Amino acid sequence: MSGLRLLWMATADARGHLMRAQLLWHELTSAGVELDVWTTSESGVRFLAACGVPARLLSPHYRMVFDGRQNLLPLATDLLAARYLIDPRRLSRDLDTLAAHAARADLVINDSFHPALIVAPVLARCRSMRVVHVYAHELRAAVQSHYFERLPRPVARAF
Repeated sequence: MSGLRLLWMATADARGHLMRAQLLWHELTSAGVELDVWTTSESGVRFLAACGVPARLLSPHYRMVFDGRQNLLPLATDLLAARYLIDPRRLSRDLDTLAAHAARADLVINDSFHPALIVAPVLARCRSMRVVHVYAHELRAAVQSHYFERLPRPVARAF
């Protein structure tokens, strides 16, 4: 595994993604893998730093929104996602940042359901990016059902 370079994108919405990133960072870097960890909030960067993992903030503009009991807030999440996707300074900037850093990586791991990494493989400027999506079956079902109920059918199918 020595010499392998990975870019890992972990959502900071729930600490389980960050825990997985930090456990794998410690294990893989000790085996000679270069692992570049990115996340979605300053608190996620601080959490990872407290675990001994250097991490970078992609941008704080996309995230799922939860209440104090970890219940998804659908309207707040939808509004944040819509603004992220529509505002060219957000999605486009993140795609450029990821493409620049992923150019050095053998593989990009999306442990976040981040829309930039979902759309990246179909965009010409990001086609060289090899992206693997990591998520639990329950998370995928929850995210898909959330958006399938709210998006026009063709858009939901493409997602």
